[in-house]
Formats: sequence, C-alpha cells, structure tokens
Amino acid sequence: LHGWKCTCTLSSGWAFQDEIEITYTDFTNDIVIPVDSDNGDYIYPAFTFVAGTATNPISPIIVNTSDNNRTMEIKDISAQTEVYVDSAVGTITDNTGASIYSNLVDQKFLRLVNGDNVLQISGISELTIKYQNVRYII
Repeated sequence: LHGWKCTCTLSSGWAFQDEIEITYTDFTNDIVIPVDSDNGDYIYPAFTFVAGTATNPISPIIVNTSDNNRTMEIKDISAQTEVYVDSAVGTITDNTGASIYSNLVDQKFLRLVNGDNVLQISGISELTIKYQNVRYII
C-alpha cells in the first residue's frame, strides 16, 4: 500500500459558500433575502436591476429595514436602464458600461445582515441579487 500524507495550513479561517442567485419581479410587498453566515459581518451582494417606467428620469430606492433602514438610492437615471451594482467593490454601471456612481446618494451601497433581510423596493421592475454566505473552516 502506497500513499501520501500532507498537512494543510490555511491563511484564513473563513470560506465562501456557493453563490446564491435570486430574481424578483413583484415589489408590491417587501421582499425577504435570507442570509445564513457563520460570522457576524455584513454580506455585500452584487446585483442587477432594471429601472422602472413610472417616470423618466427615475430614482430607484432599496431600503433594508433589517439594517436600520439603510437606504440605497440612485438619482435620476433613465427609465428601463439596466444597472449593475457590486456592493463589495463599490461600482455601479449602466448597460453601456458607463459608471453612474455619481448618481448614488450618500455613497450607501446595499449590504445584508445575518438573518432575514426585509427590503422595500421602489422604482425597479426586476432585481437579480447574488451573494455568498461565509462559513467557518475548522
């Protein structure tokens, strides 16, 4: 019998779980995004949304009532614009690739807390959110 033995030393005690992707199209009621991480830190999601058509320009708003009503608002974008947000990196671009960071009010990005995140959405017709829970490695 031949084999080998190795010892692994990790530089981090944390790892990311597989990515979770959820799409929402109905915002008549609050939406709930469940987060189940092993640490107590925030999760900074990436997401794509399509601005609504109620007015032009429109100012989409996402309020996380589970995070002390933290509000992410993007002022004055064209109706039906597709917007790409990476909260971890701090980027916001439209479907042409142009940055619309200057439209972000108070530079507040969406962040998720551990547990159920109750979001109030306005000015958005479709939202696809992606995030990863964090796991402790023993």
